[in-house]
Amino acid sequence: MTTLKIMSYNIHSGIGLDDIVDYTRMAECINKYAPDVVGFQEVAQDHPRARGIFPMEFMGKILGMKGEFGKTIHVSRPGMDYDYGIGFLSRFDYEYITKLPLPNIEKLEPRVAQFAKIKAPVEFIFVNTHFGIKSEYNDPGEVHRMRFDQLAAINAELDKILAGKDIPCVITGDFNARPGSECIDLLEKTWNVTDLKLFTFPADKPDRKIDYIATRGNIRLRSYAVLDEKVVSDHAPIIAELDFE
Repeated sequence: MTTLKIMSYNIHSGIGLDDIVDYTRMAECINKYAPDVVGFQEVAQDHPRARGIFPMEFMGKILGMKGEFGKTIHVSRPGMDYDYGIGFLSRFDYEYITKLPLPNIEKLEPRVAQFAKIKAPVEFIFVNTHFGIKSEYNDPGEVHRMRFDQLAAINAELDKILAGKDIPCVITGDFNARPGSECIDLLEKTWNVTDLKLFTFPADKPDRKIDYIATRGNIRLRSYAVLDEKVVSDHAPIIAELDFE
């Protein structure tokens, strides 16, 4: 049996709730919990407030981890010129399988999912994602359905990758969906969700759950926690200790 710690963390483009951008502080925050793999959302590369900082590389060096950035958009407007997306870091070697574009609706930010094979003592497929959020232009029901479709696309891609093989899988992400929604109902039906009750956002006074870790295959949950980090980002990081058998 191999026990691993998996974290999910929406890092809000590196901007803390105290309006400070400090990736050393963020890496030190993560390091306290000694995760083996971290899925990140809202990753900004070379942001105007952190020029020259590429978070996966910068924090990876501090943490002794390596990983990949998954670009979704290039932000280009007055005073803003940077790449934005998601990313992950791993203590283990990995094979980066694909970055999958997810279903979307008009006028909403593109979304993707990253797939990697983590070469831990028990190899597993790791998926990281960040689902869409509504804008003033969209019907809420349409957006709920979009998130359902985004998860369905991930499930279909994972089935292709596994090709019938019995390989454990873990997914992390900010799903922008609460328990009881269409999206999370599908997550419950197709994955083993580590927690459906503890709030994750906003970090200083959480009042809703939108961040998740879920598993498939021969994995047993040992523990789950929403971490008491109220300043470094607007989301609280979450962590699951998992036994891979």
